Amino acid sequence: MSMIGIGVTTYKRPHLLEKFLENIKRFTKSDYKLYVATDTDEDRRGVAKRKNECLYFLQDCDYIFLFDDDCFPTQEG
Repeated sequence: MSMIGIGVTTYKRPHLLEKFLENIKRFTKSDYKLYVATDTDEDRRGVAKRKNECLYFLQDCDYIFLFDDDCFPTQEG
């Protein structure tokens, strides 16, 4: 069975991250591996660095989907 990797980048928006996680759980019916990359004030290398971090930790997955914390599925399919 194929493994889906889901990577999400976030920065100081816990309410959006919570909504993202709820919707991923609700609408993703396949098995998946989730990685959350959090940007910090101390490390200002930005979203590109965090996307690469997601790719690194999800490299063993067959399919990888990258999201920001304000983008998420709203319905099945």
